[in-house]
Amino acid sequence: MTSTTCSTPNRKSVSFENNEQRRSGARGATPTSTTNIYTAFDDLANCYEDNSNFGAIISELKEQIESEDNWRIHFAAVETLRVLNKYYPNEIRKYFADLVTFLQKSLESLRSNLSKNTLMLIREVFQSYKHSQALDSFLNEILPIILEKSVSEHSFLKSEARAALKALEKTGCNNNVIQVHCSKSFDKNGVISELSFQSLTDIIQQAKENLTKDISHDILETLFHTVAQSLDGKRAVNKRVAKGLCEQLKRLFSEGGKDFDGYMRENLKLKETEIQIINESMKKSTHNTRAVFSCFIKTKKLKQEVDKNSNPANFTLVSINLKK
Repeated sequence: MTSTTCSTPNRKSVSFENNEQRRSGARGATPTSTTNIYTAFDDLANCYEDNSNFGAIISELKEQIESEDNWRIHFAAVETLRVLNKYYPNEIRKYFADLVTFLQKSLESLRSNLSKNTLMLIREVFQSYKHSQALDSFLNEILPIILEKSVSEHSFLKSEARAALKALEKTGCNNNVIQVHCSKSFDKNGVISELSFQSLTDIIQQAKENLTKDISHDILETLFHTVAQSLDGKRAVNKRVAKGLCEQLKRLFSEGGKDFDGYMRENLKLKETEIQIINESMKKSTHNTRAVFSCFIKTKKLKQEVDKNSNPANFTLVSINLKK
């Protein structure tokens, strides 16, 4: 079979072994050497023609990865998808739904190098994402794994995962994204819960008046239920963020003299207890200054860490030997 993978020789990497690699190597997860591995986005070279049969390329790629249980082959396949996504995003976006299982396995691979390269692909897909419905099922399956990777013990995986989240936030509202974030806002892992709810809030803040245009009525209901539950929950960071979000939602849905309470009650069918919780959150002026300040600092640190990790230039480049 003719290889479908591109060769990208101009790789930028660092030939040293960091602590994450040592830990992974100790478990047999990542071999170490001084061979370059990751290709920077700018160095991804196009080895296809504009009139290429992309359906045939993806089919052959799928056949190859399904028949070869070899992480190096899978790594090269991810690299090929990065090239295709860079030069032909509109042509190949519709095929990502068929690659979800492969990408899930690659993200969760014990080979942290494969996981890292897949995270780079996901970030780059999000950066080229323009509200394509073809990515809906892709987002449903992939976003929860990105959130899990955002708290990885390996800093180079965590950094790339959070960069992917920030890239996704800039694409605007999407039913699937809002749905996943609403669900993960109550994750038993506190960091994932806070990170997901903060990301949800950032998406809503950027959407502004487009919110009702971009998401369905059912998802809007889910959003308000999530806000009410977060206000009534035990996570101080989420309670603080939810309060600010309530104030924004009230401004948005009270424009033109609209009745915010009536909208929540009649249009969204919220329970009276939920409406009361939302209204009370905007009236309260807490006297516990120390608790408020502590929560503010924690929220600020969380945002700073996410913003820092959202810069792709900050990712750690790892080195391994690709030779069999």
